Amino acid sequence: MYFIRESIVDTILEEDIRFGDLSTALLDMKDVSAKASFIARQDCVVCGADEASRIIKKLGGAVSGFCEDGERAKKGQTVIGAKGSAGVLHAAWKTSVNLLGYCSGIATRTRTLLDAARRINPAVALTTTRKTIPGTRDLSVKAVYAGGAMPHRLGLAETVLFFREHYDLSGGFSRLLAAIPRLRAECPEKKLVVEVDNAEDAARAVDAGADGVQCDKVPPGQIKKIVKKAAAAAPRAFIIATGGITLDNIEAYARTGAQVIATSSVYFGPPVDFGFKIEKRR
Repeated sequence: MYFIRESIVDTILEEDIRFGDLSTALLDMKDVSAKASFIARQDCVVCGADEASRIIKKLGGAVSGFCEDGERAKKGQTVIGAKGSAGVLHAAWKTSVNLLGYCSGIATRTRTLLDAARRINPAVALTTTRKTIPGTRDLSVKAVYAGGAMPHRLGLAETVLFFREHYDLSGGFSRLLAAIPRLRAECPEKKLVVEVDNAEDAARAVDAGADGVQCDKVPPGQIKKIVKKAAAAAPRAFIIATGGITLDNIEAYARTGAQVIATSSVYFGPPVDFGFKIEKRR
């Protein structure tokens, strides 16, 4: 399980509760005993219930149970049960719902894309790019894991990926390809991946010994040819399809035989709708 640091949970909570809760304070609700439920208003893949539960506990409430990351919830299902003072539960309400909605939205879109791709190619890997909203990467990555996919690159130091902007400013494409043996010797534990936008450059990168070729906005028909050539010339080389991949076209890219599909689309979309029900404890 991907664990969100306590400092991140504290920051999320502080955004909303830093100056107190005027509404519950004016009504003096701190001694009103209550129970609450966070309820899915649509079918979804749950993510963020652990962090929401930690927020409730930090404020002094108790949690009676919550759905684990990656668990599928049905419309109407309770994903978190909590109890405590009405003031505490109200203070946790909106932050927890927002967290659940944001993370579960990414997890649900990820699972939907993965299921669509694997209906066509059960072996394909779905990965997600670094195009996260700044400041949300930890939560976004956790949601991607919950949806069953993997992050494509967690950061610049994790993998070696040469974009056109790299080789255009360092001597050109041919010079980069000629340097691959030297580059591999300098970082033997890393895969060397070259991004291209056409079939000819993809073939050249495979022939030069690149471990992987990332095909950016290359049509599925061309990627299928690239995959076939790579399988014959360099069986160990892998092909990544990326650029504008959504639910509308992922099946076409899955049919190409590319080993990896990388997408940003899971980060952008509506949150999952969660309801909040609170009542007095008898």
